[in-house]
Amino acid sequence: MQPIDSYREKAFYGCRLIELFDDRVVVSGYQAFKHDFKLTVPLATLEPTVSQLGIYEQIRLIGIVAFLGGGAGAFSWGSHHPIYANPGFWVCGFFSVFGLYLLLRSFRRIEAAAFFTSAGIHRLTILKHGPDVGRFQDFVERVTFQIALCRAAS
Repeated sequence: MQPIDSYREKAFYGCRLIELFDDRVVVSGYQAFKHDFKLTVPLATLEPTVSQLGIYEQIRLIGIVAFLGGGAGAFSWGSHHPIYANPGFWVCGFFSVFGLYLLLRSFRRIEAAAFFTSAGIHRLTILKHGPDVGRFQDFVERVTFQIALCRAAS
């Protein structure tokens, strides 16, 4: 069976593919340093109302550690003159810049749409992040409409 519509999210931590079918949503993808996953959510269990959320990537601690560790490592090469001729200085400097990038990225807010069950349990989240970001609102409206159709049929 072919999906009605699909939406891709891609971020630093992995990627997800959300496929909308007539009676369910299938979320599949992978997470960095973890495993592949596939989750099926029946549409009849969801409420047709959508909640807008603002979430942040959970990479702040990694960014702080890499920034401070890389900076301390780069400055530790100060006793080996000339400092710029040592590859260790450049490696530590790279980790410091990468840590600063992660740290600054962790303050960016990502818009998300959340769907709850009739019992109020958070069941499905769609992030406005990745290659299909331009289709985010249309996909959320399509999921909401399909949920309403499934609930009316049952």
